[in-house]
Amino acid sequence: MLTIDRIYEITDMLEHQAHNELQKATSFHNGYVKACEDFGRALRDEIYNDKNEGK
Repeated sequence: MLTIDRIYEITDMLEHQAHNELQKATSFHNGYVKACEDFGRALRDEIYNDKNEGK
């Protein structure tokens, strides 16, 4: 029989799982953003170096 206490246990478990998944997704997102920023920085550096080598 499903009791109120069991419903709260299930709810807490699902909230905990959702929180963990959100943390993982946030970490992946932050890693992706950092990778894009690093790529852009490296690309700008290369363009800058190419322009200065041509002088």
